[in-house]
Amino acid sequence: MLAAVGASCLAGAASGATPAVRSDQDSGGARLLLSGRQLVVELPKATPINSRVRAGCGRSGRSGRRVAFARGTFSGDRLLRFRLARDVSRVAEWCTFETRKRNVDARRLPYGAVALGPQPPENLRSGPGVREAVTTSADGQAYGGFAGEDGDAHFLLDGRVLTVRLRERSVRSELVRLFCVQGSTPESERSLGSRTVVLQKGKRAVTANLEGSAEEKAAGCLIEGTGEHSGDIAVAAFE
Repeated sequence: MLAAVGASCLAGAASGATPAVRSDQDSGGARLLLSGRQLVVELPKATPINSRVRAGCGRSGRSGRRVAFARGTFSGDRLLRFRLARDVSRVAEWCTFETRKRNVDARRLPYGAVALGPQPPENLRSGPGVREAVTTSADGQAYGGFAGEDGDAHFLLDGRVLTVRLRERSVRSELVRLFCVQGSTPESERSLGSRTVVLQKGKRAVTANLEGSAEEKAAGCLIEGTGEHSGDIAVAAFE
């Protein structure tokens, strides 16, 4: 279905500069197509009528943030079209959508994300030159405690590259933020690098280039959700 939509997007751009066209399928069954400022989301069959949908694309990291979102309402047509506030098609590394409906738990509603590129680094493995930290229930005492219990996540850091291995597999594809910080108290904390990436459905590991050499000075690293699903997933402090 999205193939025809993609052709029409290109035809509509023929009179001006051709936008970048990016398309992929979310592991939960939704499809997203980005063409210039036009984003088309083919929603899952289970989407409730009159759900509010927020969708967008972009890239976010220490070297810069360029994102664009729009909102719409699902009225029955699974192809929902959005016009983003700006054209991020040439820099976008991901597209995502989330749905909301009054009196319905957000965890039961469709959401997802697709990775558009660049290809992520290979997952890090234990070895010489790789710093490692494992989530414990005692992490973050100076902050009043962090989310996560013993063994919830294993962090491996080598230069700019961070791999997070979670205890549980992700139940859906979702947008997550990975970052590392220097300092062990709120007063001394300073970001050493970050990146927003897609954690694929069924996967336990995700790797990102943090765009900042964090290995030597990092006191700890974190993985957190974004948007409606924001909040810490797991944190670990290096010894």
